[in-house]
This record gives sequence, C-alpha cells and structure tokens, in this order.
Amino acid sequence: MTTNSTQFILPDLFAHLPYPLRINPQCEEQSRASNSWLSDGVGFSEERRTTFVKAKFGLLVSMCYPDTDAYHLRLLMDYMNWAFVMDDSGDEVSQESFKVALKSSLAAMRDPVNYRTDEKAGLLTKSWFGRFAQRADPSILKRFIDYMGLTLQAIHQEVEDRDAGHNPNLEVYIACCRHTSGANTFYPWYEFCGGYVLPENVLKHEVIKSLEEASNDYSAWINDLFSYNKEISKGLGYNMVAVVMKENGLSLQDAVNEVGERCNSCVDRFERDRKRLPSWGPEIDGHVAKYVMSLQDWMTGNLYWSFESERYFGNEGTEIRKNRVVRCQPLS
Repeated sequence: MTTNSTQFILPDLFAHLPYPLRINPQCEEQSRASNSWLSDGVGFSEERRTTFVKAKFGLLVSMCYPDTDAYHLRLLMDYMNWAFVMDDSGDEVSQESFKVALKSSLAAMRDPVNYRTDEKAGLLTKSWFGRFAQRADPSILKRFIDYMGLTLQAIHQEVEDRDAGHNPNLEVYIACCRHTSGANTFYPWYEFCGGYVLPENVLKHEVIKSLEEASNDYSAWINDLFSYNKEISKGLGYNMVAVVMKENGLSLQDAVNEVGERCNSCVDRFERDRKRLPSWGPEIDGHVAKYVMSLQDWMTGNLYWSFESERYFGNEGTEIRKNRVVRCQPLS
C-alpha cells in the first residue's frame, strides 16, 4: 500500500452525473442572515467567521433546495450551519466536550420552549428547531427526530472510535456513514419545504428507501473524496478512501478510483430505481416526483458546491474541478 503520494487525480464525476444544477434565487440574502445568526450564536472570532463564510453552506442549501421560499430556505440554512459546526466539533474538541454539546442539543429538541441552558449548541438548537417544530407536520417532525437520533448516535460512536484509535472495515464504515453524513435528517425537510406529507407506506416502500440510500451514499462518498486531503493532513483517518486503501492494500490513486466508481454506481442505481417506482395514484405520484427530484438535487448540489466552497480545496476549487489534480498537504 502506497501512502506517500504527492498528488492524486479525482475521478470525473461530472461526466457521470446527468442532472442540471439549479440554484435558489434567494441564496445571497438568506445566506448573509444565516451566517450572522450563527456567528453571533457561536461567538466566532473574525478569522473563524471568515473561514466559515468562505465555506458557503448557504450556497449548498440553495443548490439542494432551489424551489423553496425565503422562510424555509433561511430555516434550512440555519439548520445546515448548525449541523456543520457540530460536525466540525466532532473532529476538533474532546470527547467529553462533544458529549456536553450533544446532550444540550438533544434536550433542546425535546423541549425547545421550556429548556434552559447556557450551552451554545443548545441555544442554537432552540432557535432553529423551535421554528421548525412550530410549522412542521407531526409526522414530519417525528421522522426528523428519529433520523437525528441515529445521526447523533453515529457521530458519537465515530468520536469514540477516533479517540480509541479504532478503524472500521469497509462494510461497517458504509453502514455508519449513512448516518454520520446527516443526509437522512434532510429527508423530512423535502416534504416540509414542498408543502406535502407522504404516507408511511410510501416512505417505507423498498424503491423509495433504495433511492434515498443511493442519494445519501453519493453525497457522503464524494465528500470523502473531496475531504480526504484535508482530513489526512490533520491526522484523521475516518474516511472511505483511507478505509479502502487499508482494507484492499491499494495505492492512494487506486483507492480514489475505486471510491469514484462507487460514487458513479450510486447514480446508476438511482436511475434504475426511478424507473421501478410504482404508482400510488395521481396526487401521491405528484408528491413522490417532487421527493425524488429533491433527492436528485441533493446529489447535484453537493457535487457542484464542493468546488464552489473553500471548505475542501481553498481557493483552488475552480482549477481542481478543471484538471482534477489534488496536491497532498503535509501532516499538520
């Protein structure tokens, strides 16, 4: 296994993704408002705020939810910003500190009105979740909370594994990643923003579940491709590329190629599943079509945003998208 490569070449994912990019026209105005909300709530330093703004999480939401109105878009941005801060905290703080943040956030979700705390994570959660809970259909809210519980539990497990030096095999990693990515927590928001509620029998149908899984896997695995360089430079090995390298004894480039093939296979799976969708009648079929389009936008938005944001490639995203060459960073 070769680990000291100075660069690697990303797979041409754009050539295999046939979907057009759409961007919500409310992007800039709502992004500014949400960034200020988060910065004030967390107490960012000027340097940290600048780094966060350059990540353009509001743009990601606008690419993934191009049709939603300003109110729902802003609420989604607040949730997305909170989610990324929590995700970064899992890598940056101690296990004990992360546990405190998780506990406070969960308590705020259980009772956003009456819960009292000075913990910043809990206060932010009270803000965005309280607004969400006021307007969401009870079934949508329940599903979100169920998904969130699984996600936070998986993130907690990842932090424990990291601190203990445990490295999962590929099968375990994929199963865990389907929750740590957080993509499943956004499924109920598709309905919330679209103004519809899908029946439980539709949501539990095996074709719908397979479409969700394909969209989730795609966004999580391309994230691992794009974040590998940044994570490895910080000594973090909880990444699909690293897992594939170790498990299959591959060079870095071969591992990148394999993960790229898996990403493209998600698109193929998504298209096969789309053709297998049954009919539940005209009204429900119309809502299902919107839901599937949202899953499609999730894949498209995550791919395009990764090169517009400075989160993974700094200011070199445009150039790297063009030539696909990523220079490996030294261990920090």
